Amino acid sequence: MILRLTIVCLLALFLNRISYAIHCDVQTFIFYSEGKSYIEICLYVPTEDLKRHYAEDSSFRNQVNMTLILKSDKGILFADKILLQNAYSSQTSPMLHNLRWEAKPGKYELETILYEDQNKVDEISLIKMIEVLPAPTSAFISDIQLLSTVKSNTDSLNPMVKNGFYFEPLPYSIVVPTQFVLPYYVETYFTKQLPDKYYYLENQLFLLDSAGKHHLIDTWIKRREVVNTDFILQNKDISHLPSGKYILKLSLKDRNQKSFHTTGVEFYRMNPFWDRLHKVQYENASEERFFSELSDDSIHLAIKALYTLISTPHQAVADDLINQKKYEAKRMFVYRYWKDNYGATAIEEFQKHMDLVNMANRMFYSGFGYGFESDRGRIFLKYGKPIEIFKEEIDAGAYPYEIWKYDKIVKTGQNNVKFLFYNPDMGGQNYRLLHSTAYGEIVNPKWEIELYRKVKDEFEGDNPVEAKGVNKAFSRRARDFFNE
Repeated sequence: MILRLTIVCLLALFLNRISYAIHCDVQTFIFYSEGKSYIEICLYVPTEDLKRHYAEDSSFRNQVNMTLILKSDKGILFADKILLQNAYSSQTSPMLHNLRWEAKPGKYELETILYEDQNKVDEISLIKMIEVLPAPTSAFISDIQLLSTVKSNTDSLNPMVKNGFYFEPLPYSIVVPTQFVLPYYVETYFTKQLPDKYYYLENQLFLLDSAGKHHLIDTWIKRREVVNTDFILQNKDISHLPSGKYILKLSLKDRNQKSFHTTGVEFYRMNPFWDRLHKVQYENASEERFFSELSDDSIHLAIKALYTLISTPHQAVADDLINQKKYEAKRMFVYRYWKDNYGATAIEEFQKHMDLVNMANRMFYSGFGYGFESDRGRIFLKYGKPIEIFKEEIDAGAYPYEIWKYDKIVKTGQNNVKFLFYNPDMGGQNYRLLHSTAYGEIVNPKWEIELYRKVKDEFEGDNPVEAKGVNKAFSRRARDFFNE
């Protein structure tokens, strides 16, 4: 069964993974060294739908049998059988492998066959056509390798390590919404033949519309010293690119802008949040004026103060904005949150929230960031003011602590909710959340042991490992008050 996947099929496969138990992305790149041509093969196997092989501790791993065959019109040039498996873990993780084969110039067919265990019923076969050009003898650029992850690593035995870095390929050439930077690797050759000390690598990003037309989005240039072989790793911020198909094009030029070689690669960007921002923008003039007139400092504070209210995917977007000086994007992000959640009262609710933010800054300032970023400030912003606060600084053997009580949490409908904060630093106001009864918050069955850590050997029962509380004593009131 040969799978020839279009970009539409790839998206469905990547998002839904419903067609087969085994999926695989096979990427090939042509690199050169010492006058020889090499095919580098990167294999990415997602494991969410694979059979799990469990260990005694309930951790598991996956394994796939893989055969790679490189053919030309002259027959089979290479064949390799691999048992691909990941390490035992409690979480799913993709399986990766990388190998490099020397190949003479020509056209090839790479067939990759995969199946689990000895079950060949669900076997799949992927076909990829490859053309290898003769090794260059003048200024030249290799294929562009798009990446999802890059880390410094010098382990030469790891097949995913190259030139001092650990690389993970960009699966299916799709940049997911939570990836905000696109790393890419390329090599240049024989630039030392150029007359100047430096050469210039022009980077261009194009958007492809539905008619196949190229629209230039950005251009940036890197100056490099001329060498026989140059290994180049770059990063491109793609956080605010809307969803669509793009081409990254590199051109090798001299200082007079004479081009010696050009290469390119396509990728697809998925970015539904920013798609909505680009489409909707502001919806009325008064709201536009209000949010557009917020100072840079105010909007930076406003987006940080949203962090406890937004979902995890939006937190990732907020993190990216917080770390960059994209103030117009920050204004749009803040506006869209309040508009989407409160409609016509967006400005009013935003102002109420910022009043709470300023109050939390005053009440919970500790010297570690904003007051609303502390644990007490976060709970205050998320759930509002408690109906009762019990403070204690002289409880026998305990760190200073506070117990907050809520009659009802409106967002979850939960009644009689309590939070216990403590200050193990003893000084200042950096109280940390130790235990709560709230849905989705910290629950620590041994909170009493931690709170009374200064009391030695006074745990309840005979087993210190299993103990959840300490012996009662005069003025030890935390348990009684928390349980009221």
